[in-house]
This record gives sequence, structure tokens and C-alpha cells, in this order.
Amino acid sequence: YNANPDSMLSSFKTAIILKGQAKLFVVLGDMSELGECKSEIHLSLIQDLLRISVAKKCVFILVGLLMTDAANEIKRDSNLGNVKSFQLLEDALSWFRKNFSDGDWALVKGSRMSRMERFSEGILN
Repeated sequence: YNANPDSMLSSFKTAIILKGQAKLFVVLGDMSELGECKSEIHLSLIQDLLRISVAKKCVFILVGLLMTDAANEIKRDSNLGNVKSFQLLEDALSWFRKNFSDGDWALVKGSRMSRMERFSEGILN
């Protein structure tokens, strides 16, 4: 229902264990109520997740302005094909539907204000 760096990191670590050898789509929306350092917090979280995900068959779909800014910052330093970013949830959902296959796993998380439940509903329907 809500998201902060600790809850996102914990959810990700759990999903990594549960997915086994399957591909994991990590769909993250903006986190709210982080104060003046919100951009830096988003960037730091994504960097941590990428570090943990090395050789784990993960695709990151980052949704919203803050997540997109973090993705752009990361992509400046390296060419990461497993990081996709979308300002609009509908665009992220469209890309997901084209790339998700049977047997893949998905983790969807974001603060309530990012309304990631719409993404979850979109993949279930």
C-alpha cells in the first residue's frame, strides 16, 4: 500500500528468493513523502537494487517522474538494457504486456500516490 526504500528493498530480496530461476520484472512507482532528498533516495534505491540483481535475470520497469529521473541518471553512467523507464503507467503496462512471458514473475510496488494498483489490475485482466 505504501512504499519506502526499506520496504522496496525487502520486497525485492524476497521476490529474488521466491522466483528461483525465472525472470523477474520489478515494476516500481515513485515513492512519496521522502522530503527534500527524494531524488537522491530514488537514485540510491535503484543503484542498490541493480547491485543486488547482478546475474539474477531481472528487468526493472520504473514508473513516474522520480523513478524516470533516477533511471536517466543511471543510464548516463552505463548502458543498462534491463532498465526501462516510463513517466506514464499506461506506457509501462503496454511494454510489460509485450515482454512478459509465461513462467516470469512480477513484483509491483510504489507509494499509494503512484497508484500502482492500476498496473496490477492491468496485468491480471
